Amino acid sequence: MHFEIKKETNVQCKLTITNTAEEVKNALEVAYQDAAKKLRLPGFRKGRAPLELVKQHLGTSAEKKAKEELLQKNLDDCASKLEPPPIHMPHFFFKQFNPKKGAVLIGIYETHPFVELADYSKLSVIEHIPIVDNDSVQEILENLRSEKATLIPREPSETIPTPCQQGDYVKINLILKEGSSVLLEKEDVTLILGKEQAIPGLDFRIMNMKIGGNEEFPLDIPSDFHEKDYAGKKIVASVTLLSCHYPEYPEMNDEFVRSMGVFQSLNEMKENIKVQIEEKTKASMREKNTVDMIQSIVAKSKLEIPETMLANAFENQLKRLQNQVGRDSSIEEFAQMIGETKEEFEAKLKEKCKRELSQEVVISSLSREMEVQLEESEVEKHMTNLYGAEKAHEMLHSLEEKPEMKDQLMMGMIREKTLDILYGKATATQGKHMTLQEIKEKKLILE
Repeated sequence: MHFEIKKETNVQCKLTITNTAEEVKNALEVAYQDAAKKLRLPGFRKGRAPLELVKQHLGTSAEKKAKEELLQKNLDDCASKLEPPPIHMPHFFFKQFNPKKGAVLIGIYETHPFVELADYSKLSVIEHIPIVDNDSVQEILENLRSEKATLIPREPSETIPTPCQQGDYVKINLILKEGSSVLLEKEDVTLILGKEQAIPGLDFRIMNMKIGGNEEFPLDIPSDFHEKDYAGKKIVASVTLLSCHYPEYPEMNDEFVRSMGVFQSLNEMKENIKVQIEEKTKASMREKNTVDMIQSIVAKSKLEIPETMLANAFENQLKRLQNQVGRDSSIEEFAQMIGETKEEFEAKLKEKCKRELSQEVVISSLSREMEVQLEESEVEKHMTNLYGAEKAHEMLHSLEEKPEMKDQLMMGMIREKTLDILYGKATATQGKHMTLQEIKEKKLILE
């Protein structure tokens, strides 16, 4: 057996394997012997017919099995020697298969992405300074108050037989039908009245129900409703109102703050919140700057991605979307959910895959070119930050027994270190003082 590799493109190779006539004869002999064990010929018991009679009976029909045997043997002999290595099983076909002349087997395969990195020595970033106003701090405080709210049951009275109001937390059993088709059937559903999560018109109906009561009523869903499964439909809702609670919010003062056991005063908490918002905003702006730098390098680099990798990335993206919605929706169904055609949705998803894959390929190339390495102390510090000092040692020991998980962790850390080094090489210019609203409007942070 002899093989040769020729690069057809930067990411595609042609593998030519040549076998001698003797090797072809041996493969056919194995195929005939295997067939003889299963063949029953007149006058002979199963598997007992002479091999020469078996050959006469089968003729060239054993050729398929012989080709499979020869292909497998060839792969066993040369798979580890292919350079550049394939990223998938080559697509093979026999150009020749002859017991007198030998065999010629052609395999086409794709190899790793091709990258010629653009110059990244003169990158620059602008680091704007976030201004955190009182409204931003107050929003965090209000969210904290909501989290600490106590839910008080509403009780009907003679004067207020229907006690539910906007902002109340209600628990219901809900059935939604379109004609005889059941669109949804759930028990113990919790809704906050007045929130967008509710089916249009459902809140108003619930606010006119008695606790413990059951009612059935029609609902016309607008065509622009965000839940495409219900948009534009005439449905019938069957609701059992199980309970209704209103939130009682704590007063935001020093006493409440001290009860949480972290800060001694409201002002101290406000200052801490302000610092956290500033740090989080700066980190997000830095992340956005980093993404912009990578995209700039991608745009200026020579880059070719194998179709196999793009196809795998597309399938993975589709699976992630299916996991998010909790069912194996098709491309057509996803397109319908967002009001696009199948072709539009598919094209956008493929473009997203290509963009993200190109960025990751460039980051990997940067890691190799900059020879980014990890020190053992960096790994230990990372694990300590994740799990705390006591558990970090246990987790590190566990990773030694799970090499795949360890490799994945190391790759992720090398990726982040590469981006940190790249950002450190860029020329940083101080930008403007900007409010959070201005930063969001100018899209200076990742959404």
